[in-house]
Amino acid sequence: MIAQFSVFDEIKWDAVNSTIPIQNWTHLAATYNVSVISIYVNGILQSTEIQYMTQYCF
Repeated sequence: MIAQFSVFDEIKWDAVNSTIPIQNWTHLAATYNVSVISIYVNGILQSTEIQYMTQYCF
């Protein structure tokens, strides 16, 4: 089974995924600190994605 945590920056979605065991209790946690998205399974970091922000000039 796949666990996913996604964030949307009003332009695009960024996500991190992790495989989790089937029919087992699993603790999921995710963090987002403006540029890095992380997902933890049972307290262990499983995946990290760096979110690149696009700059716009008006």
